[in-house]
Amino acid sequence: MLAKDIFRLIVENLQDISTESDKEAEIIIKHIFDLNKLDIVLNKKVNYSEKSEYLNKVLEKRKQRIPLQYIFNNQDFRSYNFYVDSRVLIPRPETELLVDKVISISNEYFFDKQINIVDIGCGSGTIALSLALEIKNAKVYTVDISNDALDVAKINQKRLNVAYNRINFVLGDKLEPFRDKKVKFDIIVSNPPYIPEIEYQNLEKEVLSYEPKQALLGQDDDGLGFYRYFASQSDYFLNKSGFICLEVGYNQAEKVKELFLNQKKFDNIEMIKDYNGIYRIVIARQKI
Repeated sequence: MLAKDIFRLIVENLQDISTESDKEAEIIIKHIFDLNKLDIVLNKKVNYSEKSEYLNKVLEKRKQRIPLQYIFNNQDFRSYNFYVDSRVLIPRPETELLVDKVISISNEYFFDKQINIVDIGCGSGTIALSLALEIKNAKVYTVDISNDALDVAKINQKRLNVAYNRINFVLGDKLEPFRDKKVKFDIIVSNPPYIPEIEYQNLEKEVLSYEPKQALLGQDDDGLGFYRYFASQSDYFLNKSGFICLEVGYNQAEKVKELFLNQKKFDNIEMIKDYNGIYRIVIARQKI
């Protein structure tokens, strides 16, 4: 069977459930037949019968609206490939910008010293492990309230060969495991749950039925509960002139900025746009 015929077959099966059936077909062909985009364009001949049963099982799962990331148990993030399953949120491209910003801050302000970074709500470990791999002078702590999420993050630690002395996994709620402890942080980073209940109920089925609710649903009616906590509490856990870097919902940046301004503990509050021109990251620096 020819590659283009397999591609068309997959697209036809996905058209009713996905607005990105072409893109998903490319992912499926890559995983099952080890064919890239060029192979499809060149219409490479493929031994279809050998993998047809596997393909049918994948398509059946996808028709149940199970995300491909959970079907194949992986997702690319930056230059790394992470293991994911339904115990953790699927990493999104916007979060790569958050990691970029933390690396930029580290390079500008902390290039000549050892620093502590903490990631709150680690999920699969994409943020924490990327930072541990790319900021050589950092000790990274990562916290999650879910043991299941920490287990997935530990799978990825081994998968990416992150040294044990570079990363510390902590079970707990927000920054509370470090209260009354000696450790303080130069950078706090988090992509916390921020979706309000009223919006959560309207999410697409792939998200609503399969991704962990705990990792999506924000605290308080407006979804801003985590940000209220960070605005009021994070200065206690920061070293002098430390930073807090947060991903926020599509319409939340101004509100989160206001929360930090009202505390009068932070300055240089910056909002950063994502690839679609939407403010999705808020950075605040503790006042000197």
